[in-house]
Amino acid sequence: MQIERAFALGIAAAPILLTVAQWLTFRIARRARQDAASGKRFAWTIGRLTAFGGLVGFGLVAFPAALYAWLTSFVAVPWQLSWPASAALFVTGLAGIGTALFVLSDSPERTNLIRLSGFINAAVLAWCALRLALLPNGPSDWFQPGIRAGAGRLEKRLFLSFHSVGNVTDIEYGELRTPGDVELGVAGNFGARFFSQSQHLQASVNFDVPKPYPRYSVDIVRQSHSNPLLFFRHSNWSEYDSLFDAYGKEVWRTPYGCLTSALGDLNGDSSPEFLCVQDDPKCCTIETRNVANKVVWNAPVKWVFNVAFLGPGATPAIVFDQPGTGNGSPALAGLSSHGQLLFGRQPGVSLLGGFSAIRWPGVCEHCLLVGGDHEFSLVTPDGARVMMHLAPAFYVSENRSVAVRLRENSASMLAVVGQMEYKSFGKATFHGVLFVFDSSGGLIYSEVFPEEAKAIAAIPTSNGNGDILLVGGENKVWEYSARTF
Repeated sequence: MQIERAFALGIAAAPILLTVAQWLTFRIARRARQDAASGKRFAWTIGRLTAFGGLVGFGLVAFPAALYAWLTSFVAVPWQLSWPASAALFVTGLAGIGTALFVLSDSPERTNLIRLSGFINAAVLAWCALRLALLPNGPSDWFQPGIRAGAGRLEKRLFLSFHSVGNVTDIEYGELRTPGDVELGVAGNFGARFFSQSQHLQASVNFDVPKPYPRYSVDIVRQSHSNPLLFFRHSNWSEYDSLFDAYGKEVWRTPYGCLTSALGDLNGDSSPEFLCVQDDPKCCTIETRNVANKVVWNAPVKWVFNVAFLGPGATPAIVFDQPGTGNGSPALAGLSSHGQLLFGRQPGVSLLGGFSAIRWPGVCEHCLLVGGDHEFSLVTPDGARVMMHLAPAFYVSENRSVAVRLRENSASMLAVVGQMEYKSFGKATFHGVLFVFDSSGGLIYSEVFPEEAKAIAAIPTSNGNGDILLVGGENKVWEYSARTF
């Protein structure tokens, strides 16, 4: 953090340093004029030429430096610091060129441009120093790892740990590889592991991908028992999405990047389809590909940031956001399983917080979980009605959820994981967040993790009296169960 602060202070001090250099150069020109004979005060002496070249040179340096300072606001320095520094550097460049013109002319008039530039730059430096002093040394309390609500209600322990998987992005339970053999599958950025019901390692798969970048998410792709398991590697704003076979080898990849993507079974034949919002120059096309990498159908759309698959028996089967009108909030659009547009409307809540498809027994068979600044909302698939508000909660991105019954004969709860971002001096840090809500929408438990958490699942307890909740972390899986009193 101290290095970043020093760099930001250096950006803010650059205009003052250039102004001092300009002032010294101008003094050379003035001294040359004063020392010259009365009839040669405006002759082109070495000192005058040096001052003219120096002022022009410093002025020309200031202009690209101003551009550089402005660009740092996107990657390294807060805009509250870099933008004033950029403006001050631009003024410094103008002052240098303007003063050079006075040196070039035969006019005895002296300029105050450098002095004015110096006052501006001193004010900018003082402002930036004050802003740096007021900046916190680290993230706010809300970003710190720990239990935020419901301490004592759930019991947490380490369920699994492993190596070389990366951040866990999917957890699946059931007959994954062999009929009749129930396993727990865990997939991450760089590989997958399969465990028996007694948590013994059964198989390991390492994906044929570069490390450590890029960190794509990987989903375990279930098929019918007659077809082997697959892995779908994807990311928002990806360079490409790809499909891997059961041994971790890439089978195919999309010929273009995807703004966002989803995985689902469109026609209920146990053979999955892959949805991709194609990032093309005309923006955009939503298309589905089958396992054989053949395009099933495509449809023209506008900018899409979220897409969710509801299921072959749902209407609509696919929902996605579209640029809205009026208040600017995104609209919700729905497609059939064949790619036909069914509706487009403004929902009752804003979609700026993102959404995902969920199933919550006893509450909704198919609905959308929509994020917000202070709460989640359950919305009908067509966006026409808000079913419930889940609160309190704060904004998270990339949310995933699962219904879980932590106690026998109790109503299902909804567990949600998502990511929140803390950005300082251009460096982004992501922490995972877990929320657990009861069937009435009340918050039961909330926790911030020290790392990303992108995977969540519910599996039955060994005695069948309810479920345990699993949450994926970095090369690990945590287990949550109801605390016994």
